Amino acid sequence: MSNKTMTQARNAPRCGAHARTTGKPCLCPAMPNGRCRIHGGKSTGAPTGKANGNYKNGKHTKRHKQFVQATKAIKAAIRQNNHAKAHGLIDGLETILD
Repeated sequence: MSNKTMTQARNAPRCGAHARTTGKPCLCPAMPNGRCRIHGGKSTGAPTGKANGNYKNGKHTKRHKQFVQATKAIKAAIRQNNHAKAHGLIDGLETILD
């Protein structure tokens, strides 16, 4: 490696995450997000849906949660004798199911 390359490597921005025990900052070179590969690197999180190994059924999917919320709103409108609102909510529920 040339001397110029080593100088650039030494001058790279550092991670700066602090250790709990010593309180000293991490000295690893930072990525564009400001942290090193150890303290918040490239991971975007676990996959969603069936790609996740912990997926069992569709009971807690976003679509199911929207469905449950919409049906609760329809029941509340019917209890309040607001049938026009209930019909509007039913139309909205049909779009969720499509």
